[in-house]
Amino acid sequence: MGFPLSLTSRTASLRYSGVQPRAGLIELWAGDRRLVVHARSMTPGKRFPVPGQWAGLSTADRPAPREAMAVQLPIVEVERRSLAVYDEALGVAG
Repeated sequence: MGFPLSLTSRTASLRYSGVQPRAGLIELWAGDRRLVVHARSMTPGKRFPVPGQWAGLSTADRPAPREAMAVQLPIVEVERRSLAVYDEALGVAG
């Protein structure tokens, strides 16, 4: 089953199950109706199209693809140090 065209431009919710990040299932809901269920990906950016997802859509009527609005950045580790280190570097008397 593909995404129903009647729900295009309507609000839907995305839910996931699983204890650990990237484990479990992803579910797409419209109100109390579950539309699609996927296994969560272990690979960032992985896509799981549903069979028949694009059925009934004409490629001629398709708008140009939009650029991504956000990207996920890797976690950056920052060295932690006492404020006294900065005081000493600036010559502030303690």
